[in-house]
Amino acid sequence: MNHVVGEAFGVHTVPLHPDLAPNFAANTSALDFRYYSVIPASYDEAGWREFLAARNHPDPHGYESFGHAIYVGNELAGMSTVFDFQPTHRKCEIGYTMLFGPWRGSRLNAASKLILMSGLFDEHGMIRVQLKGDARNTPSMKAMLNMGFPLEGTLRCFQHLSGGYRRDVTFFSVLDHEWSRVKAHLEEVCRQRPLEKRS
Repeated sequence: MNHVVGEAFGVHTVPLHPDLAPNFAANTSALDFRYYSVIPASYDEAGWREFLAARNHPDPHGYESFGHAIYVGNELAGMSTVFDFQPTHRKCEIGYTMLFGPWRGSRLNAASKLILMSGLFDEHGMIRVQLKGDARNTPSMKAMLNMGFPLEGTLRCFQHLSGGYRRDVTFFSVLDHEWSRVKAHLEEVCRQRPLEKRS
């Protein structure tokens, strides 16, 4: 598989590159990662460079990972990653999504998911695309439901994080036979929501 490079509703994706570290350092903070299980070692350019580079390297199990930068026109607006890519089982996960604050609530998230899932299902023949998130992250859970991703459930104490926190994780997935319905829903969400930055 290669990176999913595409465009939809004014949003486009390109391969994520560590040279974008200054942009992420300037537009994010530790608060943005309060629900993440994997975070940058630091939120300066050096920490972000390391974090971005890791998104394009296999995970500890050897499964490939493909980081994507998300743009509106020439403006960087965030990132998302296809990882845990298992071609034998034709499944993968979309995660490590970080949208810059002013773009949250616009159609940016739905459009970027539309681009990535279209590539994964239509070009790469995936059977299952999984998404998950911290059960405490109510806005993220609501967003995934609003985008039409079927809810699978919450696994309690799924991860043990630093500081002793036992993290409950909520799982969503889209299967190949569901994709046409979910795709149509994502397109409708994109048509209904503006692509504008909040002030």
